[in-house]
Amino acid sequence: MNSLAEPYSVRVLDAKVSIDSANQWHFPFILVRYQDSEIALHEVKIQLNNGYNVLKSMKLSLEDISDFSVNKIDVNLGDSFFQPQQQTDNAGSIGLSLSHIPEIKLAAINIYLPFQNNDRAIIQAKHLNLLTPKLSQAQPSPSIRKTLSGEFLLMQQAVANLSLTLDSTQWQLTHYTELNSLREGLEQLSLTLNEYALHTQKDGIQDKERASSSLEQSSFLSTLDSLQSAISTHMLTIKGLWNSTTSIDLITGAIQSKQIINELTISSSAVKNVAFNPASPIQVEINYKPEADTVSPNLNVKLAPISWQQSTDKRQLEQLIQLLQPSIVLPTEKHELIKQLEHPILWQLALTKPLTIQTRLDDQATITANYDAAINISHPVLSADITLKNNHIVKDNSDISFDAEVLSHLKQKQHINLTAMDFIPHEISFENSELTTDISIKATNNTAEMVINSASIYSDKLDATFNHKNLNTENVYWQLTEPSSFTLSQTPSITSSNAALQPSNLNPSNSPVPLNSVMKFNVNGFAFGFDSFSFTQPTPLAFNKPSYEAQLGKFRIEAKQNIELTLNETTPSIDLLSQALSQTNQSTLSWQLNNIKLDKLIPSKSRTRRYKALKFDQINLDQTLSLKQQLLTGTEQWQLDALSLSSYHLLKLPQKHQPASLAGQWSFDTELADILSTFEHTQMLPDNMKIDGRGKLNAGFALIEAQGVSLFEMKFEQQLTNIDAKYHENVMYDATAQANCQFNWQQAHSTPERPETFSQSRLLCQQAQIDIPEAYAGINLDNINLSANLSLGKNEQIPAKNWLQEISGLSDTDVNLTASGDLLDGEFLIPEFYLRLHDISEGYFVLNGISLEALLAAQPQVGVYANGIFDGVLPATLVDGKVTIAGGHLAARKPGGLIQVSNNPALEQIRDSQPHLDFVVQALEHLEYSQLSSTFDMKDNGDASLKVQVKGKSQDIERPIHLNYSHEENLFQLYKSTQIGNQLQNDIERSVK
Repeated sequence: MNSLAEPYSVRVLDAKVSIDSANQWHFPFILVRYQDSEIALHEVKIQLNNGYNVLKSMKLSLEDISDFSVNKIDVNLGDSFFQPQQQTDNAGSIGLSLSHIPEIKLAAINIYLPFQNNDRAIIQAKHLNLLTPKLSQAQPSPSIRKTLSGEFLLMQQAVANLSLTLDSTQWQLTHYTELNSLREGLEQLSLTLNEYALHTQKDGIQDKERASSSLEQSSFLSTLDSLQSAISTHMLTIKGLWNSTTSIDLITGAIQSKQIINELTISSSAVKNVAFNPASPIQVEINYKPEADTVSPNLNVKLAPISWQQSTDKRQLEQLIQLLQPSIVLPTEKHELIKQLEHPILWQLALTKPLTIQTRLDDQATITANYDAAINISHPVLSADITLKNNHIVKDNSDISFDAEVLSHLKQKQHINLTAMDFIPHEISFENSELTTDISIKATNNTAEMVINSASIYSDKLDATFNHKNLNTENVYWQLTEPSSFTLSQTPSITSSNAALQPSNLNPSNSPVPLNSVMKFNVNGFAFGFDSFSFTQPTPLAFNKPSYEAQLGKFRIEAKQNIELTLNETTPSIDLLSQALSQTNQSTLSWQLNNIKLDKLIPSKSRTRRYKALKFDQINLDQTLSLKQQLLTGTEQWQLDALSLSSYHLLKLPQKHQPASLAGQWSFDTELADILSTFEHTQMLPDNMKIDGRGKLNAGFALIEAQGVSLFEMKFEQQLTNIDAKYHENVMYDATAQANCQFNWQQAHSTPERPETFSQSRLLCQQAQIDIPEAYAGINLDNINLSANLSLGKNEQIPAKNWLQEISGLSDTDVNLTASGDLLDGEFLIPEFYLRLHDISEGYFVLNGISLEALLAAQPQVGVYANGIFDGVLPATLVDGKVTIAGGHLAARKPGGLIQVSNNPALEQIRDSQPHLDFVVQALEHLEYSQLSSTFDMKDNGDASLKVQVKGKSQDIERPIHLNYSHEENLFQLYKSTQIGNQLQNDIERSVK
């Protein structure tokens, strides 16, 4: 028997033989040894084709056996089984010709580890039979076919039922496995193998030590331990029915396999009532297709679509997080939003299109994978839908590329209030909000590109409160109108100085070459807006301290741009902004604002007074912004209700040791009616005033920082033409006005050396000019010309000395004014008037050739006629805001004139009430005066003195007439009483109307 077994390196140790005939051999027991493993065979029966030739030649092959059966096989593995084996060249000693393979019946096979008792087999096979199907006589004779079937056990757990059909052209294997039994068998096998490794270490036998070491280093045991460790750590239970069908084409070498797992359930005892249990079976198809000899075979794997859904409450979610990522802890604060986690969350995951994997089996293998997937998360507060479309993965040697399109939709279902949460410093709430994105992603080993195809954010309401101020917005939205992208690329940062040191022979450690990352941003068009916005401050401020409230109607800004930014990761973070701003980009912005209101509120003891600080019905702005070499330029076209303006700005952005600077221009050329209607809500004209004409403005300004001081300068040219104005009965026609002015302002900022902050400013207007061809103010005024040079200054370090300085806020004024015009057939003239708030101001008002007859024609008096030509002068002095007049004089030119008064009600009343003045009244009935003069003086408190002297000859009175009249009155009090009377009269008229 050893002679027969010698070709197979097998030695027979013991045997019981019962040969019934030359062709029928019976072995009740055979014990053989292969290396140091022993194999015991029980009830072996062999049917030979020609037993006599076998005995004669003492050689046994499969072709000599027609039938072979064994009741039981026990295999006791030796320690050398776990040591690395050298390959021996004895292939081909057993022919596998299908026609010569005998029928084999193996009732049971048991495999044991060396130290085990024979009642604990690690692997078992039952009813392992290789049979030839029985065909009826009516069936045609097919090609030779045999069927191998059996049941396999692992650590006494049934793990697989196999059926292998063999014919001359194709083999087909079907199998069935219960996954829970397989898991339990693998768990017991892992424990047993580790127990064996520990046992051999304690024996101290050299061969066993080598066996133990080999077992410990076995990749199978390492993988098995890792698998069991993961299952044990997560306390997993795996259930399911695994079926497979695999076909091998013996002619082409093609392999087709279909794997199906039904009723798959993966759960953990650490999380109650949560399990991965797809709604449909797991189906995997594997296709292996050899090509020509020079082409590597193809391997295709396909996973059919699957879906799974699970509901989790807060407790289950905490258990899952603790199981998978213990470092994450859900917030425990008693807040409304956190409390919402008590409601269940519904999770839905789906592979919506088959996952396909394609590759060629060679050293340069390229692996390609494609799939579509979807994730849906639903909660009473929020829901999220994420779709992964057109996912494409390619692995080519060490290169990997990935393409995908990610669609997401986040929708708010209930009101969310983030008030009083630790990580939110202010009160913020919103409701009915949505976030939608469509993103394409491409990535390789060294590059990653993300393209945002579309994105939008919407919220019905967005409210915030900070520092006792409320912000309320309705229907706010943001959307991307053109795709934007982000690209990250990495290149080896090898400089010319060290490039020669990079070959592997000079870099034996093969240390990784450092990479330089470059980020590119491409930001395109977007739109942002809302339907309404309000800013309020409900808490009253301190007494007389103003506050503001603002309201906006519909607002929208739309940007058209193609901004490209390239940033280098190696650049220090402090220089990243400078690097971004040094690039060239351009944006076009379109702004639309409606119903703009800004109110100023001043609280008092009894109530809060509200003033309109700003109000527009509509503002439109078209703006173009360009950035080049840290210079930002802007061109704007404004439409403020009916008013059109244009502006241009230059902003030099800050650089190292160079502060920012700003310059710009403003201009408009429009009808005055448009200007007045634009500002009529806040700067209302009197009801009886009307102004028409045209206004033009050109202004340029600059703002710079220098050594801790802010400097601002503006130069502007203002022109008003074709001015027609009317107020009550006062009018003027075709007037013009122009001024060229310059405004300078500077502010010194506090520094450690100079902690105080102060500012000063000055307005200069040279040769300001006003021309009024025709006017009426109770009397006709023609050809009025007014010229002025102004210098107005304000310095915070100079305290106010008088009430005018306190009201105006000005520290000093230098106004040089001249004026002239035609008046009552004569002229008036202000030859020179100097106004200085900080010093003595003096001026003169001169009348030349005024016709008394023209005055009475303009202001007729009942029963009064007079003529004559008058000249006069009125000198005024202003000191510390107080006016004094000394030496005012008015006199008639020679030869004088005529005064006639008859039936004048005022004089008649004097004659009746004061008879002693009858002579005066009689003299005025026809008085030819040769001299008429008056003087006027006023102190700085308003006390005025008027003295009139008349000399002449009266008709019917022989002697000369000398009349002297003097009157004293406080003009300030007279003015106030007059204003009170006028105010009362106006109030009465309004109440009657």
